[in-house]
Amino acid sequence: MLAMCVLNAAAQTVRWEDYRGDSRVGAVYTGPAGAPTFANNTGTGAARLDALRAIASNPANAVRTGTAADINYRQAANHLCNMDSPAASVASCSLQAMGRVSYALIQFPLAGAYNVSIANDDNVEVGFSSDYANTSYRSASYDVPVGTVNDYTANENTYVSLGNFTAANANSCALVRVYWLNHGGINFARLRWTPPGSATPVIIPASAFRDPAAAASANGCNGSITGNGTTLTLNKALGAPRAAASDQFTVQIGTTTTGGTLREATTSGAGVGQQASTGALAVTTGTTYYLRDTMATGSASTLAGAYTASIGCTRNGTAFTPAGASPTWSVTPAANDQIVCTITNTARPILRLSKELPDGRLLATDQFTLAIAGSGAGASASVTTTGATNTPTQTAIVSPATAGASYTFSETGAGVANLADYTTTYTCSNARTGGSAPSGSATSFTFSPVAGDQLSCVFRNVRIPRTDVSIVKAASPTTARSGSVVTYTLTASNPGPSAANGTIIRDTPGTGLDCADPATTAVCAASGGASCPGATVPVANLTGSAGVGIPTFPAGGQVVLTLQCRVTASGLTP
Repeated sequence: MLAMCVLNAAAQTVRWEDYRGDSRVGAVYTGPAGAPTFANNTGTGAARLDALRAIASNPANAVRTGTAADINYRQAANHLCNMDSPAASVASCSLQAMGRVSYALIQFPLAGAYNVSIANDDNVEVGFSSDYANTSYRSASYDVPVGTVNDYTANENTYVSLGNFTAANANSCALVRVYWLNHGGINFARLRWTPPGSATPVIIPASAFRDPAAAASANGCNGSITGNGTTLTLNKALGAPRAAASDQFTVQIGTTTTGGTLREATTSGAGVGQQASTGALAVTTGTTYYLRDTMATGSASTLAGAYTASIGCTRNGTAFTPAGASPTWSVTPAANDQIVCTITNTARPILRLSKELPDGRLLATDQFTLAIAGSGAGASASVTTTGATNTPTQTAIVSPATAGASYTFSETGAGVANLADYTTTYTCSNARTGGSAPSGSATSFTFSPVAGDQLSCVFRNVRIPRTDVSIVKAASPTTARSGSVVTYTLTASNPGPSAANGTIIRDTPGTGLDCADPATTAVCAASGGASCPGATVPVANLTGSAGVGIPTFPAGGQVVLTLQCRVTASGLTP
């Protein structure tokens, strides 16, 4: 029994995500707080699928995820909410689950022609991708033509054909993506095929499915499948990290330059490379279609201001150049054309310069001017630091910068600040993978960005210690006879501007003085933030080579050492 359980678990290779609907869902909701909804019962079937596609572009919107052995979602199981039988659909209705997106890798075991069909209630859209080794299965290009299903079938045993697909080789593979939504009543989605040499269609077996997220799933695959018909696929790719974290992109296939949207796809997350795909859309021979590139709602940047755009297209595998220019291109497919286009946006260069002072300013008033100067778009920027923090928040930003132009990064002292009082280094980081990131020791340097560079540089200033410690010595009495005691006061002061921690004070007595009599210790007192090694210190240290070390001696600090010496010389002592 244990072995059977393990085998069954291993067969759960279809990944699915459920999304929350807004119609016929009931009043009870126990799913993730704040989960968005989609219009599962508004407009045409195509409009409803567009709404599911939009919400599913961000998998974080899902109210439930899981795995299945196959794509055979039976009516009795109520995988989606059935408000006609809510008592039997509590698990799905409590999540208001009205849409499911399923992903898997399918291996076609025999070479030859397959017919694929589906029974569904309510709306469904099936996509295949020849990019079967792409473990980022959500954003893969679903480029293999598949027929569309505009309505539900009569029951779960009534099927409609999605088309014929050819596997040139045994063990050809493809990714599969199934959008499936419910209006609120009974629901089912059952995917089957008719294999080569057979007249009997069967549910695609669990043995044909593999986990699309596992790289090993592509092992043993021998090419992919091809479909039939005239289709258009539009993909979105990012050539570098986004200019702003909130930036997302929508690509659209439409019948005019601004409207008549037939299919769209929106990116999510922060990835680069292939990020979204409309899937293969069946289109009409001889009709012109417009490929549109826009920023998604909520993006911080503008398309023209922050990104470059390029497009690459193939027609039945052969590259060609579409008409038009960013952000709208057009294509006119001929019969049986299978056109796949990819719009790639690459962030224009962004340059940033900031300041760090790891051990603070030499003078409290020291401030610094940071500048980036160049030519082209966003030619220059400068800021001056304020405040007393070691990491000023002021940042000079050139966005966008011009790829290929030369920019000089520099800093100067503002006001009375003198850079000669600091050791200056600079370091940079580049968000673009493999991008150049200069570093060195100077107060200026030059850099020529390329497309996609997001360079963040920091000038680090380490102050050079500068002090002017003075010692004043006084004697009382100022004259003394042999055998008498003289009290000496040594006053050490540090006016700054830097601390003089570790200063050594020595006082070598002249001839005719015995400073070990009448006491072998001297008194130490400190003020202004300075500290003594102790309340008393050995006279032998003070008058010898060891000296007395002052542990803490900040700017404005003072240390007073008091000792007594007996006069051993004859006559008067000065």
